Amino acid sequence: MQHHVENTQRALREGDGPRLREDAHKLFNVVAAFSGRLGELASKLEDYAARGDLAAASTLVAALPALSTSLLHETEELTVQRLQAMV
Repeated sequence: MQHHVENTQRALREGDGPRLREDAHKLFNVVAAFSGRLGELASKLEDYAARGDLAAASTLVAALPALSTSLLHETEELTVQRLQAMV
């Protein structure tokens, strides 16, 4: 996940809207099942990048590191066995 966050940051820094849209889409695919909030942010980021609104996208990209770190912390002990026990 951190790789995807870094890619979105790089694309924004380089002003590459199409790449930012693609990287946001990939990030969405990775996080949406685990975090509705982070998935929604990635989806909005993809939309802003598709429209070329990099100013709006920059606010979302700035929030990514903290949210992704939080998600990693929350899921660090997640296992298939724990998920199966929840059902």
